[in-house]
Amino acid sequence: MIYEINNLGFTYPQTDRSILNDVSLTLAEGSILSILGPNGAGKSTLLNCMVGLLTPTCGEIKLFGQDLGTMTFREIAQVVGYVQQVHTPAYGYTVLHFVTMGRAPRIPMFGRPGEADKKAAWDALEVLEITHLAHKSYTEISGGEMQKAVIARAMVQEPKVILFDEPTAHLDSGNQLRVLNIIRDMAERGYSVVMTTHNPDHALLLGGEVAVLSRDGHLQTGPVNEIITEQLLLEIYNTRLCLIPVPELLRVACLPPRLDQGGQGSQGRMKALRLVKPVARERID
Repeated sequence: MIYEINNLGFTYPQTDRSILNDVSLTLAEGSILSILGPNGAGKSTLLNCMVGLLTPTCGEIKLFGQDLGTMTFREIAQVVGYVQQVHTPAYGYTVLHFVTMGRAPRIPMFGRPGEADKKAAWDALEVLEITHLAHKSYTEISGGEMQKAVIARAMVQEPKVILFDEPTAHLDSGNQLRVLNIIRDMAERGYSVVMTTHNPDHALLLGGEVAVLSRDGHLQTGPVNEIITEQLLLEIYNTRLCLIPVPELLRVACLPPRLDQGGQGSQGRMKALRLVKPVARERID
């Protein structure tokens, strides 16, 4: 087991506001865990506790059986990669140099990156299909390209698990899907993945497990197809969302109703569907 979190609580000392309450979860090797919850529920706070940036008020976090509080940041970084929602570079490193810095936990103190470290960085660029950016300044590439570079930097740490905090935030639809495909591929390569998201459809696309933080900081976990229901989504987001089977895509999609149909039940939904004209589709072989 990679993570074992038991009865975790966190309160910000400045406000005495309790964010996490009695949170417990486990993370096995090679698994995907999506964390859902409303704004302010504590999704990012939970990740920051899991990577050692915040110290829980109560409870325990074990990483590969060791108390996280007894581990150094270097020890944590050797097994956990963290892709934060926003990364602001302090200097205009080239993308290759930026990614190579992810090797720091593997390089001896006061050491310099060797050929093996540079090769690992280049290999990560190839996996993310951004070798053409290698010698461009990190500060001059697009948001989607930056996100791929940050993921590549996390990969070269050679961690067992990578935590993603809102990895699709600020990305267009195409780049959102590309990042989700990357995350799926990483799980297939043997990484364990934890991802926070505001989009339940992303959790449905990835599959695996889901953890849902309520507004009062409590957590429930389980398989995505069992935990995510229309009633649960209503409780989380205080708005109606529909789970619609899409046979052509071989999946269930999470979609909002028409803007003028938000309060209708199933009869209203069927009436709205009858107003939609069918669109001819060509078969793609």
